[in-house]
Amino acid sequence: MDQFQFEWIIDPIGEKEFYSKFYEKKICRIERTNADYYKSLLSLEVVDEVLHSQKLSYPKINMVNSGVETPIDAELFTSSNGETINSAKLLKQFAEGASIVLSGLHDHVSSLGTFVDYMFKHFSHKFQTNVYLTPANSQGFKTHYDTHDVFILQIEGSKKWRIYNNPIELPLQSQPYNDEGEPGELQEEFILNAGDMLYIPRGVMHDAESNEEISLHITGGLLGYTWTDFLIESILHLAKSDVEFRKFIPIGFAVQQKDDEANVHFKKLLSALAERGKPEEGLDRFFYELMADKGPNLLGQLNQINLLPKISLESEVMVRSNLIYKVTENDDKVIIHLFGQEIEFPAFTKPVMEFIDHHKNFKVSEIPDCMDQEGKVVFVKRLVKEGLLFITNHGTTEKPLPELSNSLKS
Repeated sequence: MDQFQFEWIIDPIGEKEFYSKFYEKKICRIERTNADYYKSLLSLEVVDEVLHSQKLSYPKINMVNSGVETPIDAELFTSSNGETINSAKLLKQFAEGASIVLSGLHDHVSSLGTFVDYMFKHFSHKFQTNVYLTPANSQGFKTHYDTHDVFILQIEGSKKWRIYNNPIELPLQSQPYNDEGEPGELQEEFILNAGDMLYIPRGVMHDAESNEEISLHITGGLLGYTWTDFLIESILHLAKSDVEFRKFIPIGFAVQQKDDEANVHFKKLLSALAERGKPEEGLDRFFYELMADKGPNLLGQLNQINLLPKISLESEVMVRSNLIYKVTENDDKVIIHLFGQEIEFPAFTKPVMEFIDHHKNFKVSEIPDCMDQEGKVVFVKRLVKEGLLFITNHGTTEKPLPELSNSLKS
């Protein structure tokens, strides 16, 4: 089982059990006896280094404290410019009970970046991390619910969690929690120790406070596309070709009863959507949005570039396991959609891309014979440059290889 992948996160619960019993239904708590289980993702030492390195500034580093009525002013933990973190001031506030929040740390810590990549690929939804460092006997946030699902990975220390009712089941992003709501009846109360995991569906009221020592946990946020998003996207696509969707709603509806007229047209539009709507267009739209939102994580690429001249037919390569990409055809071209780019190849390379997509891990010599031997090597070299393939065993070739345009069969 690979570290950082979803099955590792929820082990020993299998994916089938998680999705049938817990996903979008109720909390899932996994207790472990291994306090170091998630420390390959993050540690207190790494957070300490980040806080003192000035890699992040306000508001990527922020402070919260449920014990005070007003938000903590950034002036209390930043330098005179209001952005650069003053670690002495920050840690003083921390010692006085304020929690430190590090947003988007996955852009700066490679292990977290790999974790986020795997979650992006597994869910095909946006995924982010926030890291929370809480002093002993403190609470960062008041009781609330989130509008996205969260996975809590406890790294250091422990926290007492309280779970309440869900006033809105699976709220939309447009239905955020407001402080006027009541948490309702307490449903569960438990301690989350280092190495434990907690999944909380959106809409479930919760709060947490640390115990007798500093607590460090990662919150992974799943910001998914809902069926509401999907239907809106489908309607927008259909409206471009169907004028009925672009007409005004009934004239005078604000001063005259127009319910019957609106109902007739509404049902007509729903029928058109069911008959002529194209679900694949909505899915494509979300795919390209995911591609644009998630930048490349090409850890080790400098060494890969250094190995390019050594690639031979005996070299072994693999598709990077954390990638989301798509292969399409257009006229006489095969197009790889990767990292927000379109990489074009001649149509005869289609069997090669099908082979790569099916095998994932292979020797260069095993590529289908629609290319000659030099062409196979050059094709792989190009895909390593683009970041799709990763060299696992470079073979023995020492001399530079010919360019792509001179090596492919026509």
